[in-house]
Amino acid sequence: MESQVAARPNEPDRRMMAPTLPVWLSDTALLIYIALATVILHFVLGNRYGIHRDELATLEDARHLAWGYPAYPPVTPFFARISLELFGTSIRGFRFFAGLAQAITVVLTGLMTRDMGGRRGAQLVAAVAAVPFCLGGGYEVQYVAFDCLAWVSTAYSIVSCWYPRTRDGGWASASVSASACLRSTPSVSSC
Repeated sequence: MESQVAARPNEPDRRMMAPTLPVWLSDTALLIYIALATVILHFVLGNRYGIHRDELATLEDARHLAWGYPAYPPVTPFFARISLELFGTSIRGFRFFAGLAQAITVVLTGLMTRDMGGRRGAQLVAAVAAVPFCLGGGYEVQYVAFDCLAWVSTAYSIVSCWYPRTRDGGWASASVSASACLRSTPSVSSC
């Protein structure tokens, strides 16, 4: 009887193993679902109030791309140009990349929490806490959406360097995202 209960030497004890979840229920998948919900909300509500006057300037700059503008760095007009090429002059399409940038910010916020040791609940709380800024910052095509993404990706890269649970090469990604900040943040690029 006891020979049936004893585990084989090369087989792990199944009583000690945690149950594995399907990929679509993983922690990262739940963060992506929250981000997709914000993108869908931006798309559904993206044409409620018409185009903002600052977006008109971005739209004009998107038609005449340059390496910099008096009001903001070139990242915002670059993504506006891609929107114009893909979606035409649709307001919802024009605002798509700003909403997408903010959705990526929500996912990175949750992943940063995971890298600092937070479990599923902490990751979800952090991601949901980032949603209000995501909805406000990604509603219009302004540099704020891309600025926030650049800074959060820089913070995520630095966190991945400091905490041992994360991947190697964090300083390289931190320097790349910090250089992206130079092209998306007016306060840094003007210094």
